[in-house]
Amino acid sequence: MKLIDYLPPVLRGIGDFIEVTEAEQKQFDAFGAALDRALSDMFIETLTENGILRWEKMLGVVPKGTDTPDVRRFRILAMINEQAPYTLRSLEKKLTILCGKGNFRVFFRPADYTLIVRLSLPAGGVYSEAKALLLRMAPANLLADIALMTIWGEVKETEWGNVKTRTWEELRTGLMDA
Repeated sequence: MKLIDYLPPVLRGIGDFIEVTEAEQKQFDAFGAALDRALSDMFIETLTENGILRWEKMLGVVPKGTDTPDVRRFRILAMINEQAPYTLRSLEKKLTILCGKGNFRVFFRPADYTLIVRLSLPAGGVYSEAKALLLRMAPANLLADIALMTIWGEVKETEWGNVKTRTWEELRTGLMDA
């Protein structure tokens, strides 16, 4: 919105008012942009570069040179949510927040103290950050088996005798030996 539009119609045509509003318009626009950036920096998902830098400084994170802003935001979100869950349900809630609903599977095998997590995430920094977080969150007495979910290309290379007795869920999550 232009500042001159806020003036009464009789003043909009006067040269002094035109010049004053044009001079102040630049400051007004800069203030609006700064306000938008400040609002974006209030939420992890919309952090600007400045907001990411502030959070990384507070958390003591040194970004890698290859990190994209999305990977850096994910790392910040992971660190904020990093508290050891004491139940599978709380772990699943944290993974839903970080990875999104349906982008992971969690299994627990109490007989051999194994926590199995399969993630369906893009390759690169997001997966490695999610895996690092899970390794930090997993109780010390459990073996954490964390991997990406199986894709169809890997399943179709498996011998039919090994596949026909399994469910798609077992094949997709890579738990054919579980």
